[in-house]
Amino acid sequence: MNKFNALVLAGCRSSTDPLAEVRGDTHRALLEVVGVPMLIRVVRALRASSCVDRIAVSIDDPSAFETVPELSELEASGEIVRHPSLSSPSRSVHDALNAHLLGDRVLVTTADHALLTPKIIDHFAACAEQSDADLAVGVVAESVIRASFPSTTRTYLRFREGGYSGANLFAFRSRQALRAADFWIRAEAFRKQPWRLASTFGPMTLLLFA
Repeated sequence: MNKFNALVLAGCRSSTDPLAEVRGDTHRALLEVVGVPMLIRVVRALRASSCVDRIAVSIDDPSAFETVPELSELEASGEIVRHPSLSSPSRSVHDALNAHLLGDRVLVTTADHALLTPKIIDHFAACAEQSDADLAVGVVAESVIRASFPSTTRTYLRFREGGYSGANLFAFRSRQALRAADFWIRAEAFRKQPWRLASTFGPMTLLLFA
């Protein structure tokens, strides 16, 4: 397949992050999982993927790179680039796509996706390429999640065939997909309120959801 460039969302949603403060870290994306910062885990997975070319990290605190030697080295070698994040994930994606930072084919994920693997990335990208859609969104069935992690707490969108949770993977496959980023900005505020999210698609969708 044609390769994607990747955008990693590593911005903070507020000026303070309780989890980062408790762990003594300066930034949520730098929280360690088994001794490795989450952002590093995501970058390593993307670099090891067979479908990813260039990588950009959207982050609100540029100094965070200086605290992690591996990030600094990758940036110095040109293997990753930094881009300033905005006030929300949707706005950060929209800004990066409009800046033509990564071209029209962009795989988007988040810095806290600590369990992301090259195999997951390649599988998602392959499935996205089988579609003629401009945008592909990764979701996981509630039954699959609960089978492996029965005690986990997730937000599920309820549909007729069951609940689904977001996988923090998005494939923007053309310039037309930028319109989805526009819509995402409007819908993002309702991600924890499924009925309001459904209403953004119009009254018929809200009625079917009900």
